[in-house]
Amino acid sequence: MNEKKYTLILLASSLLAGGVTESWAVLGIGWAVWAAVVFSIRWGERIPVLELAQMLAGLQWIIAPILIYHLPDVEKYPMEIPQAYYLSIVVPAYLCFCFGITLFNVPVRYLPALQEKPEFLKVLLAAAAIGYGLGLTPLAGSTFPHMLSELLGCSVIFAMYRCSKRTAWILFGIFVFLLLLESLSWGGFHALLIWFFWLGSFLLHRIGASRKTVLASLVLAVLAVSVFQGVKWQYRDAERSGSLRDWILFAGMSEDWLTGGKLRSTLQDEDFLLRFNQGWHISQVIIYMDVTGNYLRGSSIADSVGAILLPRYLFPDKRRGGGAENFRTMTFHELVGGTSMNVSYVGEGYGNWGKSGCSLFLLGVGCLLGLALRLVKWMNEKDGFYFYFIPVLFFFGVKAEGDFMMTFGQFFKLFLIAWVLIRLFGRRFVNCGDGGGRRRHVPESLRLKG
Repeated sequence: MNEKKYTLILLASSLLAGGVTESWAVLGIGWAVWAAVVFSIRWGERIPVLELAQMLAGLQWIIAPILIYHLPDVEKYPMEIPQAYYLSIVVPAYLCFCFGITLFNVPVRYLPALQEKPEFLKVLLAAAAIGYGLGLTPLAGSTFPHMLSELLGCSVIFAMYRCSKRTAWILFGIFVFLLLLESLSWGGFHALLIWFFWLGSFLLHRIGASRKTVLASLVLAVLAVSVFQGVKWQYRDAERSGSLRDWILFAGMSEDWLTGGKLRSTLQDEDFLLRFNQGWHISQVIIYMDVTGNYLRGSSIADSVGAILLPRYLFPDKRRGGGAENFRTMTFHELVGGTSMNVSYVGEGYGNWGKSGCSLFLLGVGCLLGLALRLVKWMNEKDGFYFYFIPVLFFFGVKAEGDFMMTFGQFFKLFLIAWVLIRLFGRRFVNCGDGGGRRRHVPESLRLKG
């Protein structure tokens, strides 16, 4: 019996056992830990795209909320429903999410380095430059400039595999500098941390890192996440000037956090745990829907599909991404002062269909993510360049706090951008066959092997 069948049987058995015994806490913790172990094993061996999604979901939906439940006094965002009730909703949904991903997930291995025909790098850099340029115009509020600017990260990965080391390191330094600049400007580090995962994953493969080096890098990654999340609220509350002083301020706060004993008490630090706790957001949806019964019955998903497919310049009033609309509609709360919150897949599923519908919705989301990865792999076998777009295509797909619109809107729009760039320019730089309507052949070295 292969690994996938074994995992699916265990997931199905866990759902059945949980329904009979109501031991959702044990099952939830067990599968969340297992997801972390699987991710650790696969990082450095292949690209653990959806493995990261399962690990972060387990951490943010299950582990962090349970830790919050067991803190003696929680002042900010306390869990306001009983733990057993919360887990009876979230754990089955999480297991269904993992089941859907496992059902259609496909292993994506790294490509070999090819020191030839690096001209497509110019296309990626030009698109990213246009994105950064549009970000300085009145169009800065739309998602299109930001999506184009993210292609700079794709160019870094492309350079690792197709260009000289010098070019790769220069682009790496520029991109990390811009990420830090953006993160420090508003005190949000999620983009920086996710890109560190992507860049670190590809870099470890390119340098041929040993298993010990990979494990050491995981330890450093956990430490980095702890530091960034540990000082985030303190940094946001500080007076920032948008200059070099912000860098010094953040560095000083990080040093104080590391040397002040905060690392040892991390799992009892309310502020730290709240940065990972999506449970409060989900619990607010549960409370609101249980009290009012105003389930949306799929309307938010239908609106999301319309918003994803319809261009804004023709439909200016279509729904906007970011999660604020879901949060307003599905909870008692109104976001003020530019606060950004989302209800996650679990909250969105419960807000539309309640407990049973939530699990079915998470199953569907997991299946769609797996099918999306299969599509990318299949398209790469045709044209040979989709490999480098994986980080931006699944940027929101791996985030447990995302919702349907954010995840699949990002994927759909950036897939179109990738398709246009590859269609217009990619064929000039790789031999993909006769250019006719038939399926084109890509050299074996360019294929994403499973």
